[in-house]
Amino acid sequence: MMGLRRVAPAPGARDGGVEGRLHVAVGRSPEKTLGLLRWAFRRFGCREIGLVHVHQPSPVIPTLLGKIPVNQANEELVSNHRLVEKEATKKILLSYVNFCQKAQVQASIIVTETDQIQNGIVDLVDQYGIKKLIMGSTPDKIDSGFSSETEQKDFVYDNLKEVAIEAERSKKAAFAELVKRKQIESEVAEAFARVEASKAAQARETKIREELEAQLLTIKRQREELLNQKDEDVRELESAMRMLAVLDSVLKKRPFAGMTLLRNLRPSSLPLRSSS
Repeated sequence: MMGLRRVAPAPGARDGGVEGRLHVAVGRSPEKTLGLLRWAFRRFGCREIGLVHVHQPSPVIPTLLGKIPVNQANEELVSNHRLVEKEATKKILLSYVNFCQKAQVQASIIVTETDQIQNGIVDLVDQYGIKKLIMGSTPDKIDSGFSSETEQKDFVYDNLKEVAIEAERSKKAAFAELVKRKQIESEVAEAFARVEASKAAQARETKIREELEAQLLTIKRQREELLNQKDEDVRELESAMRMLAVLDSVLKKRPFAGMTLLRNLRPSSLPLRSSS
């Protein structure tokens, strides 16, 4: 894995070699791991040491919208993130090897990959027949050495409580990220819905405004027509009044001629017209 040299269990490995070597479970935190290695060097004065690491792929993938669960990310995104993870882990493990070399301690690395760190540790202990394993983050929490296979497994499981707690924290963090992402998606959906509702409201408002403008234009035209009709009626009335005044004057001065003129006057010649 990741170009790092593994220690493979050879036939008869349980008779010596790997199983007799001191092993230290190392994580991705240099601060904790380097302190643990210093303590091991001082405590055991060893010249050879095995570094045991369980690579746990992240259950979430970072994106522009935040971290999302692996099963919701596309294959290319997951593949690229896995490469980044492995390169980062490789760099960290090589820094541990360099640290050991500076302390004149020959280091070998045993690496496995699994979703459950505790299961990976137990599998490596059983597979490589490891008898001396140091786990922990501070010297006062460290223990080492096994006198029997039962004690070996009991020790591993006891020390894996901290690992299990950390794994549980990771699960909770992933779930929290999922909840956060769902909330963001919900907020985005609500925002889109509000935008669509706003567009619909604007469309209705525009339609109503256009209808009102059309009605207003019709009312203005009708008003203008009424005003024009009124002006025409007034002119016709004035013309009729003038004609009546002329007839009245003629009748007063020349009654006979006025009567003749009145009889010869056709109704159609009168300017007055009935309103419809």
